[in-house]
Amino acid sequence: MTTAPLSRNRAFLSHATSDKEFVHQVENRLGKQRVVVDEREFITGTEFVTAIRKAISESQIVALFASKASLQSLWVKFEIAEAEELLRSEAIRTALAFIIDNETSHSDLPRWMQKALISRVSRPNSAARTIELHLNRLLATRRKPLFLGRSELIQEATDLLIPPAGQLPPRLLIVSGLPDTGRRTFVRNVFADVLSIETYVTFALRSTDSMDSLHLQLLEELGSLDTKTQFTAARESFQIADMATRGKLLAELIASCCTDNSAVIVIDDGALLDPTGKYTDEALALMQSLAAYPNVYVGIVHLRRPNASRQDLSGMRAAYCRVPPISADATKQLLSQQLRQVSIPFTEDDIDELSFYVKGFPPSVSIAVSLIRERGLGNL
Repeated sequence: MTTAPLSRNRAFLSHATSDKEFVHQVENRLGKQRVVVDEREFITGTEFVTAIRKAISESQIVALFASKASLQSLWVKFEIAEAEELLRSEAIRTALAFIIDNETSHSDLPRWMQKALISRVSRPNSAARTIELHLNRLLATRRKPLFLGRSELIQEATDLLIPPAGQLPPRLLIVSGLPDTGRRTFVRNVFADVLSIETYVTFALRSTDSMDSLHLQLLEELGSLDTKTQFTAARESFQIADMATRGKLLAELIASCCTDNSAVIVIDDGALLDPTGKYTDEALALMQSLAAYPNVYVGIVHLRRPNASRQDLSGMRAAYCRVPPISADATKQLLSQQLRQVSIPFTEDDIDELSFYVKGFPPSVSIAVSLIRERGLGNL
């Protein structure tokens, strides 16, 4: 695949003026360096048509924010016609369409765009995640991190998530392990390889956090409340609700994050478990409430193993895996491959010595390789 210049790894956001606030939120989520929008790129008084053509041709993706207003806009029609021509000539790589109102349907789109990837979205963050996924796919210089030494663990998770006929599959994948063992990466790889889920929304809970923190993060991620007053009212309503209601509200918000083939990953540093390792009552209320959403997948990443029986977890449609450090052989393979990727020669003795120090922790391997690139293998 041809590698595009980094400056071209951008998306052109085609939209109507009346939809600008929605698109601005997409732009803010992606970062200004990854998008092109008309009001920044095109200066009044210049040759507008030429400027639009140049901006689209210097992008890899054209994303149409389809609404009744945008499909009636002469400028949007021009942008989409230009995109069709450039896509045919392979000057741009991908076209995406996001339907953002209730008055527009698939058949309203230009005929050629009806064959593009089309999503109906109500939240800017959902559109931004999809665009980011496609930009990252097109960025050939962005290597997927190496994931070695986990084949048996992946198979264990596969067996848990795809049970025999007649058994309900789990929707919660719970993992635990020491820091830097690749717990989050493991969950992402399982979701991608086993369930074909490629986009994630990640939330982090510190040991001192309560469910109020998760609720706040969910509200901010969804961005569905228009005013500060609405936001404050939602927080206060959650704080005074009983435990069962709080669990249902959190489950509903999590389900809203899991549209468009996305999953939620919660990184828990101790907020969900009590001192004995059992799930707190609030955590149980949430996990039980998630059972009402059979198409929602959630990963929960703990430092310590939860004190819950397999039967208890099964009742909440949850499965558990422990993620240990990778084996000595896998550590050596990871070191060898990372050194090869950066063209650093090494001997078997070098790998044996380095593997002793990194001790099965993938991030330590990456740090060691970075130091070797900076200082040289003999000076580490």
